[in-house]
Amino acid sequence: MTKINKYLQDSDLFKNAEESEFKPNAVLGIIIFFCLWGGALYLGRFIVVPLIDLLPNYTTLWISSTLSLRKVLICGIQIIAFFAWVKFVEKRKIVAMGFICKHKAKVYLGSVLLGLCSITIITLVLMLLGVVEISFNKLLPVDLLIVSLCIAVFGWIVQSASEEVAIRGWLIQY
Repeated sequence: MTKINKYLQDSDLFKNAEESEFKPNAVLGIIIFFCLWGGALYLGRFIVVPLIDLLPNYTTLWISSTLSLRKVLICGIQIIAFFAWVKFVEKRKIVAMGFICKHKAKVYLGSVLLGLCSITIITLVLMLLGVVEISFNKLLPVDLLIVSLCIAVFGWIVQSASEEVAIRGWLIQY
């Protein structure tokens, strides 16, 4: 355990957190976390929902796609909130939140593929066990279904990135 603690203390992630001009204790850090996360969620909904409601089409596929689009925009606002906090309040570089690997895009895409494979395997197992059933609307063109699926997957990617930025990139350093 001592080796692990020493390794973590010597890591760039925690050294970068020590450079912060604003160093809250753990309780204040958790309060700030919920204020940033919840505030950005509320702000995102306040901005995004009325904009999406202006869009005219209300088919089932469209509703599903707009829900994914809403997730992308709201989670994007949450990411921006944490980046802004680190940059302007703590006066640290955003890379100090853990963006320190050399091949960021390669690692991120690999992680996305691993996540998609995990979701696919879990879904297939649930289908085989009869817990879930996937049905397709045969009246819709395949290209619309593919676009909807791509929007949903992109929504999952941004949503998971917002969790990683908030938890691993910011909260865990305190």
